[in-house]
Amino acid sequence: MLSDKLNIISKYNIHPDDVKFIVREKPIIDTANEASRRALLVANMEIDNASLISMDEIRNSKRVMYWKIQENKADVDIAGIVWMDSGTCKLFKGRISSP
Repeated sequence: MLSDKLNIISKYNIHPDDVKFIVREKPIIDTANEASRRALLVANMEIDNASLISMDEIRNSKRVMYWKIQENKADVDIAGIVWMDSGTCKLFKGRISSP
């Protein structure tokens, strides 16, 4: 299950380049790609309060990857990992709404 895999990545601070070996699904956003970085900056995203991370932290982080966990009529629920400049990573969940 995706959430279990993301918990492992977060717990052990797995390097972003190694995530593909654990998740085995392409993220819908990976900010190693400049187009994904730009999409993240303009996304209408709401972060789950339980995630303990702010949208500013996500947008200013070293790298972000997230995956779709459920699609609704007007929005998409996501789960992802943020790699901070300090080298640690954090798990987050949220929702992207249509503009």
